[in-house]
Amino acid sequence: PVKLGNSDALQVGDWAICIGNPLGEEFSGTVTSGIVSALNRSVSSTNTDKYGRRETVTNTMIQTDAAINNGNSGGGMFSV
Repeated sequence: PVKLGNSDALQVGDWAICIGNPLGEEFSGTVTSGIVSALNRSVSSTNTDKYGRRETVTNTMIQTDAAINNGNSGGGMFSV
């Protein structure tokens, strides 16, 4: 088990390690590393439901230059 940390203590310049399964099972358990380059980066998307109602959702993200490919987003990200 991994001890959960506090992302509020994260700083720009900290190292990050990302673990996941990019591009399917062929690359399962891939580990990449990088540097945290921004905190609280806002990312917005607009969706329209089947009745034509539009909704904009904004999430705040941690930005890193660690390689995160299709399939391993949502995997673990750890700081060291």
